[in-house]
Amino acid sequence: MHSGVTFWTEGGRGVGMGHVVRSVTVARILAGLGIDLSFIVNDDPAVIALLDRTPFEYSIGGFDALEQIDETGAVVVFDTKKDFSDLAATLLGSQRRVVTIDNLRVNANSSSVIIPSATFNAADRAGAGGELPAGGAERLYGGSDYVIVGENFLLLRDVKNKTVKKRTGDTEKKSPERALRVLITMGGTDPNGLGEVIVNALQGLDAVEAAVVVGPATVPSETFAELIESPPDGISFFTDVEDLAPYAVSSDVAFTAMGITVYELAAIGVPSILIGNYRDDVEEMARLESLGIGRSLGYHGDVTRSDIRNIIEFFIQERKSLMEIGESARATVDGRGAERVAAIVTGLLTEADKDVKNGARHA
Repeated sequence: MHSGVTFWTEGGRGVGMGHVVRSVTVARILAGLGIDLSFIVNDDPAVIALLDRTPFEYSIGGFDALEQIDETGAVVVFDTKKDFSDLAATLLGSQRRVVTIDNLRVNANSSSVIIPSATFNAADRAGAGGELPAGGAERLYGGSDYVIVGENFLLLRDVKNKTVKKRTGDTEKKSPERALRVLITMGGTDPNGLGEVIVNALQGLDAVEAAVVVGPATVPSETFAELIESPPDGISFFTDVEDLAPYAVSSDVAFTAMGITVYELAAIGVPSILIGNYRDDVEEMARLESLGIGRSLGYHGDVTRSDIRNIIEFFIQERKSLMEIGESARATVDGRGAERVAAIVTGLLTEADKDVKNGARHA
């Protein structure tokens, strides 16, 4: 008899840390309910370091490791962009429930599918490859209600809101403008070195105070390492950061890439300036901009130094516009997505337990 929940996920350079961070966020809620938990992850130093800071047991394995199926719980939660159809089908055949997060390629072999994106809409649902979850159409979830944000950000949600209200009042009174506080956080890996590009573009802007959080799996270039060692005026660097939330809550605006950070920032009302690591990101970034979560500069290969400076110079002058974007972002992401995902998982766990009991009665 299998029990509990297993998270099967991955992270690190080339993948980012969002899949693992999301999984840990949901796992913490389930742990609070007394549910047994375990993880199967890839062998990456940043992933292992993150899990070592949690109470959860983990083992190393890829998405072709069928031999590890016996290690899994009654419900297996996958958070990855990879195609793991064979693995999912085998799990379903062994009476497990399969939850797929952020992936529409494995629908037919999933009990439930969750797309944690605020832009996921009816058209996306209709175009999900014609495949629905094994549990039926009602088990394809998506939209802002299912955006997963950690408790570390939610605890600061009201703090940020009070700060914004005070700054709005100061603006209306025409108080002297302080420097614009800019956060630069390009994810756990920053595969295209965008942190360095943004820092170089912002140097010399007197009305800016920039905080650069270097991701745990980021490998800085030689020139970026020199900047970190000897920071330019008005720019501070932070490495080995375990909690981004305190840096975010003290910021007016943040440069970031596609990933969970966009939603973490939105949940506390910090507007994002988005730069895409991949051309495939451009459409999604435009959709996020249309929701009022932030502004998109487009694919990194098309973004110039002037583009970066111009948008910051605009926000230096238009503080009220920046605050309005922050309010819109906060209204879009209520921060309760992890609770809703945890409820889906516990519902499937209850189903699995009933199946086991019914099977015992008929044995």
